[in-house]
Amino acid sequence: MDEDKKRRICLEVLKQGYRKIYFELRFLEQALFRLIPEEKEEIFFGSDGEKLYYGREYLLTRYLQSPEGVACDYLHTVIHCLYQHPFQAYAWEGRCWNLAADIAVADVLNEIDVEWISRQIPRECPKIADRIRQEVPVMSAFHIAVFLRNEFSEMESL
Repeated sequence: MDEDKKRRICLEVLKQGYRKIYFELRFLEQALFRLIPEEKEEIFFGSDGEKLYYGREYLLTRYLQSPEGVACDYLHTVIHCLYQHPFQAYAWEGRCWNLAADIAVADVLNEIDVEWISRQIPRECPKIADRIRQEVPVMSAFHIAVFLRNEFSEMESL
């Protein structure tokens, strides 16, 4: 299969993903259609707030495993952008911030009452969020990052 055809297939897979989200969560219309898809093989799925980066192999494999999974990856990325996560990361250690932002987004996804989204959330995520929720005032990436940084520093001192 030639490169152009693979690119077109990837773009169609992404379109199917955002259509699925759009039909369930119409209030996200502006955010969904704002991101410009761009292939970037070293990234599975992500955004800088302007582009929606995807790795071709990841996207096609994910789609074959679960078309709903692609829609969830897309939704996960859009929520990161809505919460400004890509633009705040400079203030934190990379891994700690990224993990905190992912936990915050997973918590938001868990609260959305849509069956196909709920099926994509690993069972451990709500348990982890419940544990963190006991320790932080708000389930925001910032508060979760502070919590994680404190937890990690305590583990290092043992």
